[in-house]
Amino acid sequence: MHRAWISFVRTGDPNHPDLPPWRPYDKGARATMRFDAVVTALDDAAGSARLPHERVPHERVRTSAQPSAPLI
Repeated sequence: MHRAWISFVRTGDPNHPDLPPWRPYDKGARATMRFDAVVTALDDAAGSARLPHERVPHERVRTSAQPSAPLI
C-alpha cells in the first residue's frame, strides 16, 4: 500500500510492478484495490451493500447553491 501511495504522489497513478493492474475508477466498473494478505483488484467491491440503496426512490435535495422558491 505504501508503494501505491508513493507512486500516486509521484505520478498520479498508484500502479507499480508489485501491484495487480489497478484501472482508474469509474461509475460503471467501480475498480477498487483490496490491500489484505493477498492484494486483489476488484470491481464494485461494495456492490451488494450499495445496490439496495440505489433502488430506493428519493426526491431531489435542494442545496444552498440552488435558489429557493419565493414565499408568496
